[in-house]
Amino acid sequence: MLSYESITESDEAGLAALSALWIPYMREIYKDEPDFDETDERLHAELLRRVRASAVQKNMFFELVYMDAGCIGFIFYAVDYGGIPQVLPAGLGYIMEVCVAPEFRRRGYASQMYEHMRERLIRCGVHIFYLTPDDTNGLPFWRAMGFADSGLIDPDNGLPIYIRRETTQEYGDYANDSSR
Repeated sequence: MLSYESITESDEAGLAALSALWIPYMREIYKDEPDFDETDERLHAELLRRVRASAVQKNMFFELVYMDAGCIGFIFYAVDYGGIPQVLPAGLGYIMEVCVAPEFRRRGYASQMYEHMRERLIRCGVHIFYLTPDDTNGLPFWRAMGFADSGLIDPDNGLPIYIRRETTQEYGDYANDSSR
């Protein structure tokens, strides 16, 4: 069974565990980007920025994921109160990062991590979730979790936005309406 621990800047051991996962994760994600030349120091600074943001923003969660073997990954997700102007409304659940350490992959942990995020976001009143997966972040996995290509592109990273709805909400049918 997995357990989850919110990460804070004052938790030195947690930050060290997170950084040990974050830096290789970021290098894996951007391995095919020719302009990606971030130093470990800059990657760590970006990590701290996100940890700080999660500490002050309501319903933003940055959690380490543990099992008996120790820390196996992390998740970063939030209620997106700002939305993406002219693309998505505010109030959707945004799954930003999901990392399972390489030695623990393909054992069902990511599915459990997603279910934890989904349940927590539903408790926050969210019933539509979105993310911008790439090949590294397991596009086939997210499709298996019920996410569908919305036909929309995230202007920040240029990736397609995938949507999963728990119920029909006033936001419309983003997963099936490519005219937006």
